[in-house]
Amino acid sequence: MRPHLLEISAFGPFPGTVTVDLDDLGSAGLLLLHGATGAGKTSVLDALGYALYGQVPGDRGLRGLRSEHTTGFEETSVRLTFSAGGRRLRVRRSPEQTVPKQRGSGVTTRKAAVLLEELAPVPRALSTRIDEAAEIIEAAVGMTASQFFQVVVLPQGRFAAFLQAPAAQRQDLLQKLFGTQRFADVEAALKRRRDELRAELDGLSSDLRAAVALLGHVSLSLPDTVPDGPALDWARARRVSLAAAAEAAEALVERRAVAEGQAREAVEAASRLAELRARKAALLARQEALVSASVAADGLRQRLQAARAAAPVALDVARLLALRAGRPPLVLAVSSAASSLADAVALCPGLSGPALALERAALDRLAVTVPMLAVERDLVAREVALAAASAAVQDAEQRHVAAEAELVSLRQRVARLTESLAVDQVAVVGLPAVQSLVDAARDRASAAAQLPAAQALAVEADAFLQSARAAALDAREVWLDLRTRRLLGIAAELAASLVPGEACAVCGGLDHPHPAAPSSDAVTEVDERAARELFEAADLAVEPAREAVALAASVVTELRARAGDGVLDQVAEAELARLEVLSAGLALRTADLEQANADLDRASVRVDETEAALTLSRTGLAGLAGATDEQRAQVVAARDGAASVAEREGLLRLLVEAAGVAVAAEAALAEADARQAELETELMASVVGFDSLDAVVEAVLSPEETDAVEATLREHDDEVAAVRSQLDDPELAVDLEPAVDLDAARSAAAQAREALSASIDERASVAARATQAAELTARIERAEVALAPARGRFDEVAGLAELAAGGAGNRLRMSLTSFVLAARLEQVAARASVRLAHMTSGRFTLLHSDEVADARSRSGLGLAVQDVWTGTQRPTSSLSGGESFMTALSLALGLADVVAEEAGGRRIDTLFVDEGFGTLDEKALDRVMEVLDTLRDGGRLVGVVSHVEELQRRVPARLEVVRTETGSYLRPHHAPVGY
Repeated sequence: MRPHLLEISAFGPFPGTVTVDLDDLGSAGLLLLHGATGAGKTSVLDALGYALYGQVPGDRGLRGLRSEHTTGFEETSVRLTFSAGGRRLRVRRSPEQTVPKQRGSGVTTRKAAVLLEELAPVPRALSTRIDEAAEIIEAAVGMTASQFFQVVVLPQGRFAAFLQAPAAQRQDLLQKLFGTQRFADVEAALKRRRDELRAELDGLSSDLRAAVALLGHVSLSLPDTVPDGPALDWARARRVSLAAAAEAAEALVERRAVAEGQAREAVEAASRLAELRARKAALLARQEALVSASVAADGLRQRLQAARAAAPVALDVARLLALRAGRPPLVLAVSSAASSLADAVALCPGLSGPALALERAALDRLAVTVPMLAVERDLVAREVALAAASAAVQDAEQRHVAAEAELVSLRQRVARLTESLAVDQVAVVGLPAVQSLVDAARDRASAAAQLPAAQALAVEADAFLQSARAAALDAREVWLDLRTRRLLGIAAELAASLVPGEACAVCGGLDHPHPAAPSSDAVTEVDERAARELFEAADLAVEPAREAVALAASVVTELRARAGDGVLDQVAEAELARLEVLSAGLALRTADLEQANADLDRASVRVDETEAALTLSRTGLAGLAGATDEQRAQVVAARDGAASVAEREGLLRLLVEAAGVAVAAEAALAEADARQAELETELMASVVGFDSLDAVVEAVLSPEETDAVEATLREHDDEVAAVRSQLDDPELAVDLEPAVDLDAARSAAAQAREALSASIDERASVAARATQAAELTARIERAEVALAPARGRFDEVAGLAELAAGGAGNRLRMSLTSFVLAARLEQVAARASVRLAHMTSGRFTLLHSDEVADARSRSGLGLAVQDVWTGTQRPTSSLSGGESFMTALSLALGLADVVAEEAGGRRIDTLFVDEGFGTLDEKALDRVMEVLDTLRDGGRLVGVVSHVEELQRRVPARLEVVRTETGSYLRPHHAPVGY
C-alpha cells in the first residue's frame, strides 16, 4: 500500500482543510513528521488509518474526531488517494457528527458516510456502504486493520511493552497479527466436543443412577436393597411385585364402596328426624317469647294514642325546639365578643365604656391617625438619606486625604528620576560612532560565514544542471525509440480497430481476411505519448537548473566583495554592548519620567476635585439633619406609645371591629329570647289533656316515627298468628324425646368414606407406581446399553483435547496455538536480529526461547537478548532505555516483515515509525537512521514521527505540525534535489 494524497478537514486539532502530498514530500523515501507535543502529529496517522479502515490506532475510539476549533458548517472528513493491489483508489470518510443546521438555529446529526472510488483507467464509484468498502480495501491492501496498525504504523511504546509482557499477552497480540484463530478454534472445538461427550456420559450415568433411585423409591425398597452394579434383573423383579399389589388394591376398593353406601343411608334418616324435632322446639320457644313481648306492644299502642292527640301542634313544637337549640350558640357568641372587646381595649389605653361608645371613640381616633401614615413613610426615607449623606462625607474625607498623600509621593519620584536621567544622558554620547564601526565589522563577518555554503550550492546547482541535461537526452532517446517501434508495428495497431462489415480506413475494403497481429512487445499510442510527456517534462527542467547556476554564481560574487578580511573588532563590540545597555536604561528612565510627570498632573487635579466634593457633602448633610428632626417629633406623637403609626392604626381598627361584633351579638340574643317566650304561651293555649308543655313536646312524633310504631305492632300480631299456624302442621306431631344420636351415624359414615377414599388413593398410588416401575425398568435397560460406547468416545476425545491444550505429559506445556505462534515468533526474532545487530554494532541479537519460565507459565513465547560482549543471554528487562528502543524497533520491523509474508507476501511500500528516538545518543541515532535509510530502497516511503530536534537536521524532507491558539496547520519542508 502506497499513499499519494491525504486531505484532512475539521479533524482532530485541524480546524480547516489541510493537504499532505506524500508523493511530493516522500520522493526522497524518508520523511520526518515533527512538531510540538500535542500539536497533532499522531492525528495525521489517525487520519490515514481512519480513511482506510474507519478506525484509529490504539484504544482511543472514534469519539472526539471532530475538531473542537471548528465552529462553522465544515464537515469533518478524511480523503485518501492510494495504490494497493495493483489498483489506484480514493476513499473519503466522515464520522457521525453534530453540526449547525444550514437553515435556522440549532444543530443536526450527520450519519457516518464513505465513498470508495477507483481512479484508473477512468474514475468510477465502487461503494458507498461502510461494510462493503471495508471488505474491498482490506482485500486490496491485503491486511486487516490490526495488522496494518502493527506493520505500517509501528507503535514503539507497544513493542517496548511487548518485550516485557508475559506469554499470555504476547499470545494475544501475535494471534491477532498472524491470524492463528483457526488453531485456537481447533483447541476450542476439541474442548467443546470433550465437554459435550463428558456431559453425554455424565447424563447417561446420572440417568441410570436416577432411574435406579427412582425405582427404589417407587417400589419402597430400602437403600441397601438398591444394587451398585447391573440393576436390570432387580428392576424387573420390582416391576412384577408392583403389578400384583395393584390387583389386590382394586378388590379392596369394591368391598369398601358397598359399606360406604349403607352408612350414608342411615345418616339421611337420622338427619330428617332431628330436623323435625328441632323445628318444633324452635316454634314453641318463639311462641313463649311472643307472649312476653305483648306487654311492650301494649305500651307502644298507648304511645301512639298520645302522639295522635298532639299531632295538631306538631309544627309549633318543632319551631320551639329549633329556638331552644339556637340559644346556646348566641349566648356563646355574646361571651366571645365581650372577651375579644376586652382584649382590644387593653391594647388601646385611654378608651373605656360599653361596646357602642367604644366603637364611636375608636373611629374618631382613626380619623386623626390615618393621615400620619404618609408622614411616617417619608420620615423613613429621610433617615436613610441622612445616613447615606453622612457616609458620603466620610468617604469624601478619606479620598481627599489619599489624594494629598499621592501628590506628595509623586513630587518626590519626579525629583529622583530627573536627577538620574541627567547622569545617563552624559554617558551615552559616543554610542552612534561605536555602532557604525560594529555594523561594518558584522557585515564582513556575516558575508565570510555565508560564502562556503554559497560556493557549495553553486557546485550543487552546476551538478544538477548536468544531471537535468543528461536526463532530458535520455528521455528523448527513449521517446524516439518507442516512436520508431510503434511506426514499425502500426499495421497491427490499425488492424485492432477493424470491424467486420465496415470499411478499412487505409484501403476502403469491407473484408479483412488477414489483419496484422501485434507482437508481444508492441508499443501503443499511450506508451509513446507517455514517453513524449516524460521527455518534455525533463526538457522543461533544464532551464530552471540553468537559472539556478547563474543565481548561485552571482551570490558567490556578492559575498566575496562584502567579506573582506571578515575580522570582528572585539573591543568595539564590548564597548557597543556597554553603551547599548546604558541607552536601553536611559530610554526606560525617560519613559518613567514622562509617566511620573503625567501622574503628578493628574494627582494635583484629583486633590482639587476631592476638596470640592468634601465641601458639598458637608453642606447637604447639615440641611437634611434639621428637616428630619422636626418630622420625627410629629411621628412620635402620632404613634401614641405604639411601635409605629401603622401599628397604632391597626390597633384602633381592631377595637372598632371588636366593638361592632359585641353590639351585634347582644342584639341577636335579645331577639331570640323574645320569640321563644311568645311561642311557649301560644302553644299551651292550643292543646287539651296534657299537664305541661314538656309533656306536649315529648308526645309529638314525626310521620316517620308514627309509621315505624305502627309497623312494629303489625309485625308482632302477624308473627303470633304465623307461629300458631305452624304448630298446627301434622308433620310436627312428633315427640321431642328420646334424642337422636346423629353424631354416631355421621361418625360411622365418615369412617366408611375415609376407608373408601384411602383404598382409592392406595389403588391409584399402587397403579401409578406399577406404571412407573415399567417405564423405569425400560429406562434402566436403555442406559446400560448406551453407557459403554459413550465412555469409549469420551476417553478418545478427552486425550486429544488435553494434548492440544498443552497437557497429556507435554514437558513444555505448549498448546497448539502456542506451538504455531512460537514458530512465527522464531521467524520474527531472526529477522529482528539482523537489524538489531547493525544498530548495536554487532553487540546484541534477539533470541526466541521455548523454556518454561515457572511452574504456572506455558512455554514457547519467550524472548531474550544475546550479549556478544559478555557472551551471556540477558533478559529484555535488563536493557537500558536506548537499548530497549532499538530492540523494540528491530522487533517491530521484523514482525512487519513476517506479517507481510503471512498477508500474501505483499510488499509494504510505506512504514511510519512513531517516537522513541529521544532515548538514543548521537552514535546510536546514526545506526538507527542507517537501518531506516535501508528501508526506503526500491521506492519505499519511511515516515519518522518525532519531536527530537536532531532529526530535523538529519531528515531534510519534513512535514511540520504547527500548533496555534485556533488549531493546528501543516507546513511542508522539501528535501533538496538529489537527496
